[in-house]
Amino acid sequence: MTPNKQKAIHVLSDLIRLAGTEIAELSDTPSIPVDAERGMFLKRLASMKRLVNGLEQMELASKKVVS
Repeated sequence: MTPNKQKAIHVLSDLIRLAGTEIAELSDTPSIPVDAERGMFLKRLASMKRLVNGLEQMELASKKVVS
């Protein structure tokens, strides 16, 4: 895997971790209602997770082909 792809995976992983922390904090705050905007954010987060998982699978597959 190229250095740029590795860097992209790390950046996306960090963003997903930060977003997950943010969601956990929002969930613990009863004054913040669950609204459509937050629902869309959760859908985007799930999409990012699938993207990162796909990139990681591609990296693993490319390592198996090389070795």
